[in-house]
Amino acid sequence: MYNDKKIIVIIPARGGSKGIPRKNIRLLANKPLIAYSIETSLKSKYVDKVVVTTDDDEIKFIAEKFGASTIKRSGKLALDDIPLDPVIYDAVKTEEKSCKTIFDFVITVQPTSPLLKTETIDETIEKLSDNSNDTIISVVDDRHLNWGFDDKEKNIILFMRKE
Repeated sequence: MYNDKKIIVIIPARGGSKGIPRKNIRLLANKPLIAYSIETSLKSKYVDKVVVTTDDDEIKFIAEKFGASTIKRSGKLALDDIPLDPVIYDAVKTEEKSCKTIFDFVITVQPTSPLLKTETIDETIEKLSDNSNDTIISVVDDRHLNWGFDDKEKNIILFMRKE
């Protein structure tokens, strides 16, 4: 909680992935990728609840193992062409009904952001609360790296783009 505002982090993690199959639970330094986003969010001094919304039982199991609450997402909200907004909206409304509370701030953290720092989440919450912003998005302009999956070699590969 920050300035009497209840804060929830939603981590959307589908089981299906076209680029890198099962990427959310692939190991990175002996830990599932999604674990980094969960742990970073849980360390925030302001976040009241961390919830993973998923259609996948294995992701659900891993998320709970690392301390997140989970919501089993419907199959229709896990399709390739579904934008993020309805997924986050569904998760927030489901969690609010479940815990009988209304969250003032919703933070979306991607499960593929293992380098996100807790301080970034906390500073974002402070800016969101202290200013007239109603939305904040963090981005990195990195046009040099692109990752993919080589089906033939069954390996993750790095593509270097030339400018």
